[in-house]
Amino acid sequence: MLSLSSLILPALVALGVLTGIAVVDTQTVFLRTITIPGSMSGMGYTSAVVESRIAENLQRMEREARTRPETRRLALESEERPLELIADYLNLTTFVRAMQNTSGLIEFSVQANIVEDGDHYLMRLSIVHRGGSAATQSVRKPRADVEGLLRDTALMILLVVDPQVVCAGILRRYLESAVGAVDDVVDCIERTLTIARPNDRIWLHNLAGVAQFLKRDHAGAAEQFGRALRLDPDFSPALLNLGIMFALDGRHEEAIKFYRDVFPNPTIGESPQTYAAAYMEWGNSLIALGRGGEAEEKFAAAVRADPQFAATYFRWAETLPPGDRAEELRQLGRMAVRQNAQIYTENLVGVVRASQGRVAAASP
Repeated sequence: MLSLSSLILPALVALGVLTGIAVVDTQTVFLRTITIPGSMSGMGYTSAVVESRIAENLQRMEREARTRPETRRLALESEERPLELIADYLNLTTFVRAMQNTSGLIEFSVQANIVEDGDHYLMRLSIVHRGGSAATQSVRKPRADVEGLLRDTALMILLVVDPQVVCAGILRRYLESAVGAVDDVVDCIERTLTIARPNDRIWLHNLAGVAQFLKRDHAGAAEQFGRALRLDPDFSPALLNLGIMFALDGRHEEAIKFYRDVFPNPTIGESPQTYAAAYMEWGNSLIALGRGGEAEEKFAAAVRADPQFAATYFRWAETLPPGDRAEELRQLGRMAVRQNAQIYTENLVGVVRASQGRVAAASP
């Protein structure tokens, strides 16, 4: 295999300087060359094709599920196109390709082989974290369903490297199209918590709180948000969510304390939409306390934090008298909806909060 470190790493470091991207913090999955049986290569599924199809499935699953802007990268051992990699990175492509495992940017290394198992194919996986922990998994599918094997393999990898994405994807599909049920999210969380690494457990407990909120189990939701904060006291989605729950209970001064705590200490939960939602909810509580002037400042801060967070425009417009300014804000909100999906599964805002009654009514 071509050695790429000397070609790629200087370029990536330069990109970090030019664009502010923290290259050394990328979370990369390195997929080593997969050995396959002759019967599979005879069907056109060479090692390179298999690796590429797994990568495509991983990319699709993350894009469908993820509402945070940061995404995991993927490196394929079979790729040897450094110029293409640099072009992709300049365009902020989700998956960084063709990077050597020795580069030091790899968080997970996946080793796999496929063997014949009667009239089935069996994929054996070893997923090793750079900290030394390892998970072994297997996927078995009929020989006629190679694409199913590769889809399930991608899902199995994602369940290990980023389980919150998988579980959040189940919730997102439910909120978008009523496919499945909130209990499916709970099942996914319970399945993955036992194997999740510490940072992943933070996200999973927060998502469990969102699920319990949707089922109108507010005590259970608060407990899960509290568990997330015990693992990371600065985890902003859980701070925001607890603030929202206090506000829904009419305890706005206490809610504001949680919103204020979202900002001082950056942690793994930071995202533009979480900041925007926290400012917007802070403004809502100020309105409830009769402090409209301060609320406008928070709505403006929410727009600066994330201009694509549509709820801010609509809520701000509701606080204004009828007129051109309110209509301009609504127009900006409609534009944001057209440009960007507005389902944020980590926070009790927007569609998540609006769906609470529907989910609770559908629960047994």
